[in-house]
Amino acid sequence: MRCVPILVFAASSSIVLASCAHPGEVVNLDAYRLTPSHGPLQRVAVLPFAGTPEAEPLFAHVTAALRSHPSVRELRTDWRWERPDADFVPDVVLSIEPTPGFSGSLWNYLITFPGFLLFTPAWHGYVYSGDITTTVRVHDPKTHDVVRSDAIETAYSMRHCDFGRAFWAEIGWWTPGYGAASAFTGLYMITYDADATAPFHANIRAPYGEYIAERSLGPVIAVARGRADSIDARVLGAVD
Repeated sequence: MRCVPILVFAASSSIVLASCAHPGEVVNLDAYRLTPSHGPLQRVAVLPFAGTPEAEPLFAHVTAALRSHPSVRELRTDWRWERPDADFVPDVVLSIEPTPGFSGSLWNYLITFPGFLLFTPAWHGYVYSGDITTTVRVHDPKTHDVVRSDAIETAYSMRHCDFGRAFWAEIGWWTPGYGAASAFTGLYMITYDADATAPFHANIRAPYGEYIAERSLGPVIAVARGRADSIDARVLGAVD
């Protein structure tokens, strides 16, 4: 019977500590940061989103960043070739197609077992990957032709652990078998936790959007800047 208070104490302690879940954080955001290009202001049109529901938030992150880009004069989203706006003539038309993929990690087994002894899931979090391939096509607004196409890769590394996973990771504290139960739950923890997706988007919203916006517009602005410099040179030559 003396084991009962010990088990109760262990169970209570682990529940309290497990509640200290690890909030989602993306640890390599700085790998995908660019300084925005400055050049002739552009009127940008974005074709309608045509991807999967899980990719729609990513599309929204990019369009929000385009709207605040320093070289964008005006942005129109959901723009259609068959329904041109007489009041808006774009300088460039973009199609943006993000394709996300999420996965867990084998490290999560060790984080669970023997990591549960040090409550590692709570203070370190589980390791997840969010790999996004964003296909950006630049269209000529007059001919509709694709003049540039890029598949932009962003591989994010995330740490996250919610209450549910933390609770099951720590069951080795109060179940028979000297922690063996956590060794079994560790096999499940290797998989990706869909509950990590919302904090993932909260973390990458601005950095991802700004990175893709700059990768999309940077070459366009460079060309526009070259044209402007060429015109200035001709004008100055004529004046001289």
